[in-house]
Amino acid sequence: MIKPSKFIRLGLALSIIQGLAVSAQANPAAMVGRISQPVSLQQAGVDPEALKYALACNEKFQAVLKDSKADLQKIILADYSLAMEEPRLFVIEYNRKSPQNSTVLLRTWVSHGSGSGRVDASQRTSPTRRTYAKILTDVKATQTTPAGCFRVFGRGEAGIMSPPNDMLKGFYVSGLERINECAHTKGIRIHEYPLFKNPVRLQPNQWMYSTVTNSAGCMRVDSQEILYLKKHINPTEGNLLVNCPGQPRANPESIETRAGLQFYTQKSAMEFENETLAYQGAYPNRVPIDNTKLTKSKGRNCETDTAATAQRQTVQVIPKRQEIRTMDQSEQERIRAQWSKIQIRYGQ
Repeated sequence: MIKPSKFIRLGLALSIIQGLAVSAQANPAAMVGRISQPVSLQQAGVDPEALKYALACNEKFQAVLKDSKADLQKIILADYSLAMEEPRLFVIEYNRKSPQNSTVLLRTWVSHGSGSGRVDASQRTSPTRRTYAKILTDVKATQTTPAGCFRVFGRGEAGIMSPPNDMLKGFYVSGLERINECAHTKGIRIHEYPLFKNPVRLQPNQWMYSTVTNSAGCMRVDSQEILYLKKHINPTEGNLLVNCPGQPRANPESIETRAGLQFYTQKSAMEFENETLAYQGAYPNRVPIDNTKLTKSKGRNCETDTAATAQRQTVQVIPKRQEIRTMDQSEQERIRAQWSKIQIRYGQ
């Protein structure tokens, strides 16, 4: 009996999930607000394109994702095509054998950097406020949040950031793609923050968003979510994190792997990042084990990214098409033009 290739299996899974997610978008009974108990993909409103991209990441980086072949795999998905005022961070328990039985364990709010899209100060307390990310990049000193496939790891404890924020609890983020290999060096983390809280519900369909604030590039969440994420994130090996910019990227071959990653398939995420930093001169007295291999791999130097490099690593975010119905005519035309003309190719 001939076994189907991994790409055929991936295609079958994607077709099943797309059907489920499309029905979810049309489902008027889809849940609103925070979700902290297992529900179906339909109830959580997971977008089909975002999930396709997450599965493509999983296929591409299964060598460094220790649970990529497990029957039940934890995938953390941030859908940045949604506004910051919407719950857009999903913890998915993906069922490889039965994708239609995959569930969402948590859906909550997550910030993006002010450089990606700043909250309008005049609308800060408005219940109709909507703040979209416009660009995602890992370039230093841009106060932006990066896009793409990552490993997220750590124990959800303090000490993951430099002073004066060293008391904040959270998780490390390690980029797997060419477009986000500087995320860890840049200091991107998933963490709590005193001024970031889940919005307060005023009425059944009205929320107060003044506590949903921008970051300097990190992914801020409510403090209670750190405790919840600790249950699902492997502290050393990490789990797949996907920051989706609203671009269809369902083909694993279109994702450009970060330089040197192939040499570190047996290392923890932190070991890999530390040796990469040593190669770049962050630890002058330490010689990385695979210095020659890293030199030949021609990875980016995160401290010296040029303007041209920054442009290549920047991804434009395309908001959901259905959002066009709420925009004025000029905004509609701008978004339609983006959809028809922009051809983002990761790492190029």
